[in-house]
Amino acid sequence: MTEAELKAQDFGKSESIVSYGCLVIFFGIAPILLLGQIGAWLAKKVPGQPISAARGIGWIVGVSILVYALTSLHPHMRKQRARDEKDAAKQQVEEIVVTQARVVELASISENEPIVAFDIGAGKILFLQGQWLWDHRTFGAPAQEGDPPEEFLNQLPAPWSFPSTAFTVTRLPESGKVLGIRVQGDYLAPGKPVEALEEEFDFRDSELFGGEIEDIAGVLRRAG
Repeated sequence: MTEAELKAQDFGKSESIVSYGCLVIFFGIAPILLLGQIGAWLAKKVPGQPISAARGIGWIVGVSILVYALTSLHPHMRKQRARDEKDAAKQQVEEIVVTQARVVELASISENEPIVAFDIGAGKILFLQGQWLWDHRTFGAPAQEGDPPEEFLNQLPAPWSFPSTAFTVTRLPESGKVLGIRVQGDYLAPGKPVEALEEEFDFRDSELFGGEIEDIAGVLRRAG
């Protein structure tokens, strides 16, 4: 790994910590405070109802929501942390060089978008997903001013427009985190999004699957 790639890996870790903290605040602390206030407000409407007891009930409900959220997120976070530790120990990156690509965009069923899948030849499919595909730093492009060109999936002008007919992906092999994409071809419009995702799928930011792009729904179902 180069010094720049090490910095990118550390930046990805810090983003994960911030995201996890935001989820804890959103699903836990905020509901605890809000439900406590709601309980106190309702107690004022009922004669003889202790405000402190009602606020306490609201807090208990909020804590229950926090426990549920943390329990649901824990397996995924533990798995991701283990992958990050393996990448940190290996200090290696993987480069995937793609030429004459074919691409489809996948219709998102969550906020983890955009999502694209490439036929990269030899019966292999490269799967990429995440809002990092909208980050100019992913493509080594300068920060853009004004409205982004929405005719391009990654909202960047040439020569950084992506997807493209040729490109190189630099990623961490264990976590699948993409450190950068070098665009080397012409823009390749993905066309109408394809319905192929299911809620139980838990794919990394980048994946390599075996199969044909015409059967992308079946490929994802078997891999998921």
